[in-house]
Amino acid sequence: MFLKSLLRKKERIGIEITSNLLNIAQLRQQGQSYYLQAFTSINLPQGVVQDGKIQRPDQLAELIKSALMTNKIKAKQVAATILGQTVTQVIAIPAEMNDEDLRDMVLNQEASLYLPFPREQADIDYQKLHLFIDHDGIEKTKVLLVAVQKEITNSYLETFHQAGLEVNTLETTSCALTRTLKGQLQKLTFEEAIAILDIEFDCTEISIVVGGVPQFSRTLSIGAYHLVAALSRAMYLPPSRSMNTLQDITIPLDWQNTTSPAISALLRVLDNLTDDIISSIDSFLRQEPDLRLLQLLLSGAGCVLNQLDDYLSMRLNLPIKFIDPVRNVGLITNEDIPLQRRVRMGAVVGLCLK
Repeated sequence: MFLKSLLRKKERIGIEITSNLLNIAQLRQQGQSYYLQAFTSINLPQGVVQDGKIQRPDQLAELIKSALMTNKIKAKQVAATILGQTVTQVIAIPAEMNDEDLRDMVLNQEASLYLPFPREQADIDYQKLHLFIDHDGIEKTKVLLVAVQKEITNSYLETFHQAGLEVNTLETTSCALTRTLKGQLQKLTFEEAIAILDIEFDCTEISIVVGGVPQFSRTLSIGAYHLVAALSRAMYLPPSRSMNTLQDITIPLDWQNTTSPAISALLRVLDNLTDDIISSIDSFLRQEPDLRLLQLLLSGAGCVLNQLDDYLSMRLNLPIKFIDPVRNVGLITNEDIPLQRRVRMGAVVGLCLK
């Protein structure tokens, strides 16, 4: 089983692979303090990673080895995030069931009920959460189930093997982000939830965290690339994979009255993304009517749009904040890292935390 512990195992060297970026971080712990020894972000050529699967393991392995050598990072074991559509489901199991029987029920009976692909094609992990009393007065255990297609996990393991590295933790981005937010999440009750929006190159992942664990996850088909493409078409520019265009754009707070064709094109894509976010949140809260959603946190390469937080806050009627791992974790750094760079460090820093 390659999807290892969601929360327990943590490494000091983390590698995050997205559709367009390779992010690597190295943290050193001294007492209660964490020092950022290295962080690098490298653009990936088109086609190396596609549809959540590493299509060119040999090429990506060489890029990883080169990045580690350039940044003088010596690594044998690493923690990594896995891209691609994962199945995340919270299920209820009778509390009197022992660990062995619970494991058998989750992996061999319950899992197949929620998988969109055959059970034998899945790598599955699970974690017991907490006890609760259901509506019939029966004590049960909530269990978090996470599954990924084996062909996707195998593509990651093959890549790191070719890079001369051992992966001892392979987990979803949302799990890594919750570790970065651990101090904040510990203050919440089981009736309070936080949503995390990770806007990456070709998709966006929304997760809802309860009790420090992502209990809902959905991959939305709109990502930063779709925003860039809309701007490029409106400005008669050639197609581009660069996120630099977004950094120069500010969403006007009175966006309903904009006369700019470029901003109007961008807003049409953002409107569709926001509608998907609202639909996802509503879908989860209908299943958990007793939960109260407190705020939404932003992460990822697509968060460089100026005033994106204000726009989403007005559309969603929720407090919006960026995930800033330097501030959240209290990282000690040798340089002042701009916020636009820090917002894409959340997952890779979460991988490193010990």
